[in-house]
Amino acid sequence: MNKELTIVFSSYQSQHLLIKLLKQLHKKYKILIIENSLDVKIKNKLEKKFHGVEVILPKKNLGLAKSYNLGIKNQRLNLFF
Repeated sequence: MNKELTIVFSSYQSQHLLIKLLKQLHKKYKILIIENSLDVKIKNKLEKKFHGVEVILPKKNLGLAKSYNLGIKNQRLNLFF
């Protein structure tokens, strides 16, 4: 796993799309998902199914830009997508 690169995704109930991406990426990179739907079931499902994936549930829907800012603050990233 490349520990120098963390990929950040901002999501709102997009688990079906995330699962397709995570199948290819989760073994290569650390993944951080900001799940704006606040759905604990999505968080638990993704973290259980994919090792190295962290899902953050903010207190409210932050929108795209604020979600990425939260991810950057939490991970101190070098590069993000």
